[in-house]
Amino acid sequence: SEGEVSLRGSSSVTVWINGKASGLSADNRGEILEQLPAETIQKIEVITNPSAKFSPEGSAGIINIILKEDRKPGYYGSVQAGGDNQGGYNASGNINYSSGVLDAYANVSYRERRHMNENESYRENYLGTDTTYLDQLGRGNMKGGNVFARAGLTWHPTQKDHISFDLMGMMGNNERTNTIDYTSGRGSMVGENVDFTRARSTMSTGDMLMYNLSLGYKHEWSTTHWIDFTASRHSWGNNGSNEYIDTVYNSYGTYQLQKSTMDNVDYELQLDYENAFNENH
Repeated sequence: SEGEVSLRGSSSVTVWINGKASGLSADNRGEILEQLPAETIQKIEVITNPSAKFSPEGSAGIINIILKEDRKPGYYGSVQAGGDNQGGYNASGNINYSSGVLDAYANVSYRERRHMNENESYRENYLGTDTTYLDQLGRGNMKGGNVFARAGLTWHPTQKDHISFDLMGMMGNNERTNTIDYTSGRGSMVGENVDFTRARSTMSTGDMLMYNLSLGYKHEWSTTHWIDFTASRHSWGNNGSNEYIDTVYNSYGTYQLQKSTMDNVDYELQLDYENAFNENH
């Protein structure tokens, strides 16, 4: 519900798409997976005890999302839209083409998220003949929009050779506001002998831009004997600010503003070779 991904209770989990990292990291995977249309997913694999082949250092396991690769000849696609009772909505469309020699796909989606919440708590403390109370009222509001796009092209010059190019990107923004009002005093009723009234507000905003480029080549001597090479470039940037205001009426106030900028670029080269020359080796 908070957009976090965990495996067996641990958030230190690696998420792959089609057996590769595809630019997903702990900073962006929640937002990216929320944008991934469910109808494009074929199956999800969970590897709870990955071998050294998968470089699992510090990870509780791997979640591998396998996307559909429907290579029926011709054109096909779909359009989808939805909404919720808090004002959020989403829309997506995808199209695929296959000729047996050339496969291509494109997917674009947009999601507007909105969430509001309220909470209230009241506490009385009894100490001898004295009674004090603390009354809290909290309100929260979150909204944000993201555009997500995927596109790819695979060329099959022979039945054993496959050359592919894939692009995945996302851009968007979000805004969160939380306010808590406190009233404290003596007695057993709110407003009786008020000692102080306090308000705390936090406001955060963020803008992000991500894209992943991947170029691959695979040669299959057979279904159990193949070599696969991938070169990829991943870029992830995020600009955000956090504003904090703490006010005690008729007394003092505190103001704090924090800004952050993140800009990561990663390159990866991966070469896999597999040959099952009998049932056991």
